[in-house]
Amino acid sequence: MYASTAPLQYLFGVLTWFRELIHDGPFSTVYRDPGPPQTALKLSIADRKFAKEPHDIHKEIRLLSTLSCPNVIKLLAHDQDSGYCRMWMPYIPHSLATLVNSPSFTAFSTPDLTYGNAILESRFVLLSKGILHQIFVALAYLHSHSIAHRDIKPSNVLITEVCQVKLIDFGIAWTSSNENDGDLWPETQTNMYTEVATGPYRAPELLFGPKTYDAFAADMWSLGATFAEYFRPLKEQADDLDEWDDERNEEAEDDQQNEPPPFIFLRNAPPTRMTSWRRLPLFDAERGDIGLAWSIFKVRGTPNETNWPDFLSLPHAKLLTFEHADPVDLRKLLPHMPATPKNVALDGSRQKPSPLDVLDGLLLCSPSARMTSAQALQHPWFNEEDTPLLYPDTLRKEEKLWNGHGLGYWFLEVMG
Repeated sequence: MYASTAPLQYLFGVLTWFRELIHDGPFSTVYRDPGPPQTALKLSIADRKFAKEPHDIHKEIRLLSTLSCPNVIKLLAHDQDSGYCRMWMPYIPHSLATLVNSPSFTAFSTPDLTYGNAILESRFVLLSKGILHQIFVALAYLHSHSIAHRDIKPSNVLITEVCQVKLIDFGIAWTSSNENDGDLWPETQTNMYTEVATGPYRAPELLFGPKTYDAFAADMWSLGATFAEYFRPLKEQADDLDEWDDERNEEAEDDQQNEPPPFIFLRNAPPTRMTSWRRLPLFDAERGDIGLAWSIFKVRGTPNETNWPDFLSLPHAKLLTFEHADPVDLRKLLPHMPATPKNVALDGSRQKPSPLDVLDGLLLCSPSARMTSAQALQHPWFNEEDTPLLYPDTLRKEEKLWNGHGLGYWFLEVMG
């Protein structure tokens, strides 16, 4: 009998030897099947004795089989054998995680310059806007069908070469429907899992033990934390961690209280050293649920009757008392946030809709106060004229270009 911790690629022998491994996680393994056509093959444990709660491949297949949205991944085929499920989906080479970690995804001309460039800023904004709008389309579709994704994060947003978003990984999704026969881990509306979402993208209400919560509002928080990452510092890191990385980690620990620079460089690293870039998340989940909660409250303010009236009704809310913290101006924590005269008045107030307005509506501690996906699609920032909302070629209903090119052109330019 196979142990649940064994890498899945070793469990399928000749079935997988000719495929390229593209993801090997604790709950599933994904390969690129050369085809034709090229597809992604996802292998997951389908036996309750070995599956990791609440990850549920049966639920994922059941939900994806019913969905039809241009911004949600399409399930091409699936089967089950020997306690494992196989899912075939279109192979998509890029992800939002790769994009946000690129030093080219910024309004700054190069990492060693601290001033913006008008063309680069507009490119950065139109990509940010076009991708975010498509994620909102996906969530609005799901939420209108009573489905919450519950694991929104950059690596679960794939992007095609024409910059069409595809939301993936429905293994911990939730639905209000009672049609859960065959699910590995059935849920009810009064007994929901809170061990959902990933690290810094988890909504604050999940950290305080609720048996029931608004899963759609939790999605919106996760998307807010994902969107905030677009504008966070890019940190240079060595391929192998050492004293240089440790020094910069220590300096970056208190980024929420300071005003971090757009780029954080390794100190005293030799010029021949191989490095890469990583975007720092807005919230810190490295120290468990309590640490994440405090990380959130340091930015958005500790809960009170005004900003989160229902906080004390959560089961674990009274188990500890957090030090008082006032909310922080998000702009100070987002050094890649464009700040041009067209959006900022002389007194510093925002005159036109901006990404900050969207973030402020998503990152509200009170779930009932957060912007919904349907409301987000109508946000004035998407209709702001200076930088148009572009769609991928596959979704365009009308010819809409910027500087003579569509969204896919600018996406590939950033991706190199």
